[in-house]
Amino acid sequence: MENKFWKGFFSGCLISTVVFILLAFAAVKIVIGIFTYPPTKYEDPKDYQVIKEKIEKQNEIRHFPAQLPENATEVAMYGYTDMPYNGEMLLLEFKIDRPYIEKELSKYDFWNKKDKIGTKRKIYFMPSPREDFNAEDYTYYVIDKADYSDINYFPYYNGIGVDGERNKILYYHIFPAD
Repeated sequence: MENKFWKGFFSGCLISTVVFILLAFAAVKIVIGIFTYPPTKYEDPKDYQVIKEKIEKQNEIRHFPAQLPENATEVAMYGYTDMPYNGEMLLLEFKIDRPYIEKELSKYDFWNKKDKIGTKRKIYFMPSPREDFNAEDYTYYVIDKADYSDINYFPYYNGIGVDGERNKILYYHIFPAD
């Protein structure tokens, strides 16, 4: 009788251990999947409102237009949000007339407001909203905030870029997770 007890006890322990290991393995796979799942990237300008609403740091994108201007052409966009793990980004570029660009530049205080269009700076990193994008074609105006003390990461984090011909504008929000 005592022998049956111990056989049953050890069988139960073995089954419990196997079930626990399988559950632990499944839990680890789920957690890894959650943290490594790539964020949805938005590149179609038709999705502008969708990604704009998904950006977690809404106060950081208040300089973006509420909607695309009717006379905007050659619209390019790139965005994703994966907070807090991979950060978030929204880039919106389009061709438009000079009065629109000048009006946009007059609306905000910029950290480097004295830079003339055409001023080149060493760019730490500027992602691309389109294949043939050349970051060096732009003068970047960084929205003035107290926590922009490290210019080594120019043009982070939020602002407006204007191309040298003054016919393209680039709104940007770059918030890295690191």
